[in-house]
Amino acid sequence: MVLLLLTLPIISGAGWSSSASVAVSAGSWQAPGGVASGLQLWIDASESSTLYTAARTRWWFDKSPVGRDGREEAVFNAPLLGSSAGFAEATFSAGGLSISPGIPFEPLTLAIVFRVSSSLGTYPILGIRSRGTGILLSTSKVRFYVNDAYTATATVTPATGRLIVLVRTTAGGTDYASINGGTDLSVSVTSSDLLDTIGGVLLAGTLRTFTGGISELAVWNRTLSATERTAVTRALGAKWGITVP
Repeated sequence: MVLLLLTLPIISGAGWSSSASVAVSAGSWQAPGGVASGLQLWIDASESSTLYTAARTRWWFDKSPVGRDGREEAVFNAPLLGSSAGFAEATFSAGGLSISPGIPFEPLTLAIVFRVSSSLGTYPILGIRSRGTGILLSTSKVRFYVNDAYTATATVTPATGRLIVLVRTTAGGTDYASINGGTDLSVSVTSSDLLDTIGGVLLAGTLRTFTGGISELAVWNRTLSATERTAVTRALGAKWGITVP
């Protein structure tokens, strides 16, 4: 039997409040869709113990082996642990959380389950809080910003409600985004930047933040195969009550 050894961080007062080494049998730890290879970030509101709140969320513990915990920063309103339509979420109001180390823009695959209220709004997903580089849902399009210049997909449908957005980038190749397992919409960007903020990005000198609910976010440091992407999308759809192909 293969064992994974996970060392939990020491955070006073947090849901995981003491240091512990936990042996997890292979197969009992289930990454999103069973896709564990390359998993760099995984935050999940359905496990409330991973959010150290103290009124607002101070830490959102990363369930991946890397430990890129989302952390409160003074420039953001920290989110609240809440729910919408019976599903758990971290509710943001002009909020964001920092992660360290940052995640390379290329290559990656990103899957997020979030709730947005307006098709005209701007919702940073993963970005850089000190520079205009990141991935956003904005005015019903997935936008890829690099140093304040952006390339946008075609209009996505639906663009409001609880959504699964799946993004994949390749180093020097075509990049794609889809909503709820629908049609892949292509763009092409090139960046070696490290994305360091959940729900925030600096655009034209203004810090743009997230307002809505994030239920789950997973990021891999590679471009997942079609089979893997389908597995991730279907697992998230079943878990969060979202209809997918």
